[in-house]
Amino acid sequence: MEEGKLSKKDIKIVIAAHKPYRMPEDTMYVPLHVGAEGKNNPDGTPLDLGYQKDNEGDNISDLNPMYCELTTQYWAWKNVDADYIGFCHYRRYFDFSDVSREENAYGEVMGDYINVVSQREYMLEDVRVREIVRNYDVITTPVEDIRSYMGENSTIRSQYDAAPKLFVEDLDRVIGILVARHPEYEQDAKAFLAGHTGRFCNMFIMKKQIFYDYCAWLFPLLEEFVASADMNLYSKEGLRTPGHLAERLLNIYLLHHERIGAGWKMKQLQCVHFTKPDRYYLPMA
Repeated sequence: MEEGKLSKKDIKIVIAAHKPYRMPEDTMYVPLHVGAEGKNNPDGTPLDLGYQKDNEGDNISDLNPMYCELTTQYWAWKNVDADYIGFCHYRRYFDFSDVSREENAYGEVMGDYINVVSQREYMLEDVRVREIVRNYDVITTPVEDIRSYMGENSTIRSQYDAAPKLFVEDLDRVIGILVARHPEYEQDAKAFLAGHTGRFCNMFIMKKQIFYDYCAWLFPLLEEFVASADMNLYSKEGLRTPGHLAERLLNIYLLHHERIGAGWKMKQLQCVHFTKPDRYYLPMA
């Protein structure tokens, strides 16, 4: 293979999905049935979406009600070997084109259908993806300023506190766990929570060793949090707290490595939110 080139198998972008959806056709994308453990058909047979399941191999699929799409990240950590490993959602994808598009208040580019037209428009196909990915260590969604929709005095901590079914004490608790385990992160955690910018959606593409390091750092934090938290009376959304916390922890992890001069080459790509990922429409020529 020509130096500097990557084959399709060297990049795996896992797509978290809980029911059938239209998916990008390129084989670098890996649709994953998230939370597959215990999901059965009416006759009791295991539900099969035709995707790889997150309850095969080393997995934490049974924790999906709490961990959300993180069960796909854990599955990839333990079961995928590729030079680059990334994550997106059944309706949210990176825009790999070089077009700067209008975003909504939450930093998303709004699209309709996933089909051959949109795949070309947002350049979800392998040649363009490889051209970009091979030049970076970490790719994320853009850094967004929450003051655009939360108010001038908003901080990341106050944003979490304002969420109706979440509890800021849980955020404080996981930060306490982080600082106890990794005191070198305290400065970064404080700066992030007191600031007003962040990367959201739990979407990223990382070089394999960075991804493995991130997972080895993240999952013990969440495991200790879950073991120490009482969420028996939480709502369905509140039970998803570990997933919400991980979105904040990802930011702290990246800020820390930027501060200490890890030298990672990073890029931000816009996030496309498809509103009709379960349908297919091809406009007339």
